[in-house]
Amino acid sequence: MPVNKLFFTFFVIGFLSMALTKLMPHADRSIARIGFASVPQSQYTSRGVIDGAITVNLFTRNLTADTQEITAETSTQFDYDNELKFKWTLGENVKIVTGDLIGQSSHFKSNERKSFSIVVTGFTAIENHHVGFEITGRANSTVIHGHSLIASQMDQTFENIVQNVERIKKEQEQQMDADRE
Repeated sequence: MPVNKLFFTFFVIGFLSMALTKLMPHADRSIARIGFASVPQSQYTSRGVIDGAITVNLFTRNLTADTQEITAETSTQFDYDNELKFKWTLGENVKIVTGDLIGQSSHFKSNERKSFSIVVTGFTAIENHHVGFEITGRANSTVIHGHSLIASQMDQTFENIVQNVERIKKEQEQQMDADRE
């Protein structure tokens, strides 16, 4: 009889703790909340719903042996009259010569291209360095966003290596399909 009472007591305690756990709010343990704010955002982050509606392309041009101009060309597929904030992120040993690392812009028209440029030193192909650009705005309750990253040795980046591996796999699959026929 005492074993049955003991079993029943543990059963009730377990049931109550599960029920109370379901009723209590849980802490948000998403990646963005614990300090990884630079990870790509989605509708499940602390920034709210994010729409990657701004296209960003980065280009580089050598001005001298030591200085390069980095240009971010941005566009949207809709008219946007609110303020957009932008910021440049410079990698290790990359220094700004001219231009603003942070700023704002407004009045984007559908498919209109806007350019933002900075001049830097240290962005050379001798070592792999990077420069990033991010632009963000708010339309109603949705954050619109665009970002891009450029490396001084693009062929050494992880993304390029993955793209090459995928290209090689696709070519091998096509070759195997051709051999079967």
